[in-house]
Amino acid sequence: MCHRSEWPTVERDRGRTAEPINRQEKSMKRYVIEREIPGASELSEAQLAEIAAKSNDVVASLGVPYRWITSYVAGDKIYCVHEADDEDAIREHARRGGFPANAVTVVANEFGPHTAERVATH
Repeated sequence: MCHRSEWPTVERDRGRTAEPINRQEKSMKRYVIEREIPGASELSEAQLAEIAAKSNDVVASLGVPYRWITSYVAGDKIYCVHEADDEDAIREHARRGGFPANAVTVVANEFGPHTAERVATH
């Protein structure tokens, strides 16, 4: 089970989501979750904080390896990046939190600007 001190923070993980994060137990897969929430882009900081607190509580209660990496609000959708052993854990998190999970997709690979630099130096 993750303890609050082990949860990622935006400040600590900012800029690292495009490169592999030292994943807990290396067996966890990274998922992108699409949540359709009408008016998502109009949610206040207080409302987002309330959603984050609920998500954190659910993560702590799951009893399985699970990490919430970050979320992005875009229009009427929230895109979340989470790590878990399987899609069932992702869907259970959504169910317990009362969050929609309209699409759950495992991430096949990650790349960013640093990828070109790695190839050029080899």
